[in-house]
Amino acid sequence: MLFPHLFSPIKVDSLELKNRVVLAPLDVGLHDPEGQVTDRYIDFLVERAKGETGLIITEFTSVWPEQRVITTAVWDDKFVPGLARMAEAVKDAGSKIFMQIAVLGGKSYVEPFAPSAIESELYTEVPREMTVDDIQKVIEAFILGAARAKQAGFDGVEYHCAHSYLGGQFMSPHTNRRDDDYGGDFERRMRFGTEIVTGIKQVCGGDFPVGFKFSAHEHLHGGVNDRYDEHIKDDLHLQIAKYMENLGVAYLHVATTSATIMQVKGFVECTHPSVPPLYIKPNTLVDLAEEIKQNGAGIPVIATGGITDPVHAEEIIARERADMVALGRTLIADPHWAKKAGAGENIIPCIRCNFCHTFVVMDRGGVQCTTNPIVGREKLIAFNKTDSPQKVVVVGAGPGGLEAGLRAKEMGHDVVIYEKRDVIGGEMISASIPDFKWDIKRLLHYYITEVQNVGLEVRTGTTVTLDTLKSEYPDVVILATGGEAIIPDIPGIEGDNVVTAIDAIVRWDELDIGERVMVLGAGLVGYEVAWFAAQQGRDVVLASRRSEEDVIKLKEHGTNLAVLRKGVRDAGVRILASRELKQVNETGVMLATDDGAEEFHPVEKLIISRGYTPRRGLKRDIEAADLRCEVYEVGDCVEVRNFFDAINEGAHMVRAKLG
Repeated sequence: MLFPHLFSPIKVDSLELKNRVVLAPLDVGLHDPEGQVTDRYIDFLVERAKGETGLIITEFTSVWPEQRVITTAVWDDKFVPGLARMAEAVKDAGSKIFMQIAVLGGKSYVEPFAPSAIESELYTEVPREMTVDDIQKVIEAFILGAARAKQAGFDGVEYHCAHSYLGGQFMSPHTNRRDDDYGGDFERRMRFGTEIVTGIKQVCGGDFPVGFKFSAHEHLHGGVNDRYDEHIKDDLHLQIAKYMENLGVAYLHVATTSATIMQVKGFVECTHPSVPPLYIKPNTLVDLAEEIKQNGAGIPVIATGGITDPVHAEEIIARERADMVALGRTLIADPHWAKKAGAGENIIPCIRCNFCHTFVVMDRGGVQCTTNPIVGREKLIAFNKTDSPQKVVVVGAGPGGLEAGLRAKEMGHDVVIYEKRDVIGGEMISASIPDFKWDIKRLLHYYITEVQNVGLEVRTGTTVTLDTLKSEYPDVVILATGGEAIIPDIPGIEGDNVVTAIDAIVRWDELDIGERVMVLGAGLVGYEVAWFAAQQGRDVVLASRRSEEDVIKLKEHGTNLAVLRKGVRDAGVRILASRELKQVNETGVMLATDDGAEEFHPVEKLIISRGYTPRRGLKRDIEAADLRCEVYEVGDCVEVRNFFDAINEGAHMVRAKLG
């Protein structure tokens, strides 16, 4: 058996799970405006259950009637019928299901309340301090919420104290400054959770499991396991874990409070970001789970934090770093991750780009994914076999073209892809070369493997012309020809010491990059190239026309650019804002400042990263020649964007136009 530890059964209280794979509780934005369960959310969970996930944990489910509904809810009996449909559907599909129960507390957007009325980076405003009567009412709400979960047929509940929601606010020295029965020392800070867990067990019975999710690290001064505050014991997270185990919780789900909270000062310096982006090493939080496991935990410990590779997941279990792995974004990308891992099949990779997090948390648009175009619409979107197969020619084997070609092939069309390079992958090739782009390398490997698995015909090393297309007699041409670099029109730009960012990355080993490098353009690609060069010990300058303020404010991929900036800064890259390129010669580069002053920088290589423009030449040739076939465009040749747009556009265009 592949991955025998990962796919071995495990007991959670008296409940036996078929494997160690857990769907982490995910805010996917698929509830209705009142917090009711929807068919789309049920379909989302069921698809992960069909994919052999051992345990499904629902998203944050509020036991308290929040003023602004951003989650599913269980604070009233009216929610039970929908929740019962959910539980039954998931269990019928073969998984166990727990409901995560929680309250926003001080992090509520409207009328927040918390253990203490304090200012904190966690809060958008100072919350109202809860009275003892408030506290007891919320405790009762947790207990009633768990009782409704049991009534609805759930196998257990998870008491959510991570990410500094209300449960965590009571435990943390940062947020709990009370001096009464519910705060003042460790025992009193734990009383809120104690009364919730014991109350649930009294009402629901000792055989109804109560899991416990908590922050074993808070990137907050005075927070749990805060290495910045000498007054906080480093073992506070271990004390919390042992206390809750003795209280009778079924498992310890180890998380953090950290980098996804954009307003937390210094969040990019956090050692344990709760939703780690692709520029941070994978398996980021496993060491926290391992600490708790190795310090005598006698109940299952769940590790999380950017675990995407089944080889890594197996190693975590085999080395007893944890007992189970909670996968969030990983199971957004491929709902059948567990089934495919066990069978050794090709897994759609999560590239940790955080588009899913951006769309749900920031835009509230419902979950979307770069690599899985149908997530959240599992029953609404299908690539069904066509009754009228067509000859489809795809020009360009980057992510958009490959996705379009694979989807057209899936629908039964006769597909051939042309690629001018000798290999497929498009800009996935350059994007996967730096070590910190490990996730993109997996995406490239996925497409290469998928093309081979389905027998998709690809003709590499061919520049497509009108004659090429005419010889194919296509019914449909899909152009995925990408973009081309924007080159400033200044003296010396055609010199041998000037190269575009993509060309530099791809040809890095054969080019004489030199020891002194300037990167022109402070967007995502510019930062990546600057970091890559600096990691190799080069003296690197990153120059931008944007003002310093605009460079700092630039937002791409959610938190990713901020994390990337830290890498660039730590690697010693110097950033020059408000600079215009004036001239290049064989010894260096002349820049001009806002006030017109010129400054010369001796560099051996100028790397241009000023953006890209759509490559439309073939489209214009086709239009002029009247090729008499349907012509569609996807990806950067429509508008220069990113992998999310290319892959999603490729898939949905094919379904809409070739169905």
